[in-house]
Amino acid sequence: MYRRARRCARPSTSSEARSRAHPHGVARVLHSGVELTEAYSSLLDGSDLTSYWQSAQYYVQNLGYLIRGNVGDDAGNPASGILNTVAGYSNDCFAGYACTGGLKAGPGAGTTSIVTHAFAMEALNSFCAGLARLDRYRRNELGIQFFNGVIWPEKPSHSIGLGDSLSDHARARPLLDKMVGPAFAMSAETRRAIADSAAEFWAQPSPDTASVASWNVVLLHKFHLGLDVTAAFADEFVSNQLGYLAIASQPESTSCVAGAVVSGWNCDYLIQYKADRIAQYKLAIAAKFPRDWAALPNELAKTKLASQVLDALLFAGGLSIPTVILSVLLILSVHY
Repeated sequence: MYRRARRCARPSTSSEARSRAHPHGVARVLHSGVELTEAYSSLLDGSDLTSYWQSAQYYVQNLGYLIRGNVGDDAGNPASGILNTVAGYSNDCFAGYACTGGLKAGPGAGTTSIVTHAFAMEALNSFCAGLARLDRYRRNELGIQFFNGVIWPEKPSHSIGLGDSLSDHARARPLLDKMVGPAFAMSAETRRAIADSAAEFWAQPSPDTASVASWNVVLLHKFHLGLDVTAAFADEFVSNQLGYLAIASQPESTSCVAGAVVSGWNCDYLIQYKADRIAQYKLAIAAKFPRDWAALPNELAKTKLASQVLDALLFAGGLSIPTVILSVLLILSVHY
C-alpha cells in the first residue's frame, strides 16, 4: 500500500486567506465567500534552485516507482518491484527523526510514504474526519502529477476539481451523482444506451479503434449534460485533452505565457476553449437539473460546478475509459 502525506510549512504571502484558524472560524470565512488556498510547500511553490532541484528529485523518484512497478518484479512475486522501491526510501522522515513503523521518507522533500496496509487503513479512516475539521486538504494534483493553476483561471483556487474544498464538494457531489452515479449507471436505460451505441460503432464498414475516445466523449456529454454533440465536436475535444495535461504539468512560471505554444498546444486557444465549454455546460446543467441549478448560492458556485464537470470529461472518464476499452480490445485481439 502506498500513499503520500505532505507536511505543512510556512504560509505563503498572498492576499488570499491562508489561515489555519479554529475550524469554526474557517467555516465562517468560507461561508462569507472568501476562498481559502492551500498551505505553502517548497516542493510545489518553489522559487529558487534548491526548490526546483527538490521537485526534480520528486519526479525522478516517482518515475522509478512507475518503472519498477511495470518491469521490476522478482520472478513469481507480483508487486515486489514497487515494494522493493519503497523499502529503499530513507528512514529520515521528520527533520532528523527516524520514521516509525509503516512510514518511509519521500518521494521528494516534505513527503512521507505510508507503506503498510494497517497504517494506510488507519490514515484513510481518519482522513474524512480531518476534511470535516478543515485540517486536511488535497492539493492540485492528479495521481503523482502536481499541476500548476494556469488552466483553471475561472476558480479562485486555480485547482482541478479533485482539489476543491469540502464545501465545494458538498455542493457538487450530489449533482454529479445524479448525472452518472450508481443509480444512473446501473439502470436498464443506461445499459441499453451504451449497448446500442457500441453496436452502432462496430457496425461501421471499417471501425477505427483510434476513434474510441471520440465515441466516449459523445456518450459522456449525453449522460452528464443531456447534450447531443457531433463527431467533429468530439474529435476536437479529444485533440485538446493531452494539451491541458501538458500545460498543467509545466512549471507555472513558464507554462503559459501570452501566445506561447507548449508541447505543440497553444495556451491562449486552450484557455478560451475551456471558457467556451464552461459557458456551454452552464446552460446544459440549468436545463437538465433546473432545481439543483437554482439552489446554487451564486454565480461562482455555478462556475465551479461546470468546471468540475469539464474536469471529469477532460481528465477522468474522458481519458480513463478509452484507455480501459483499448486495453480490453488488445487483450481480446491477443487471445482470440
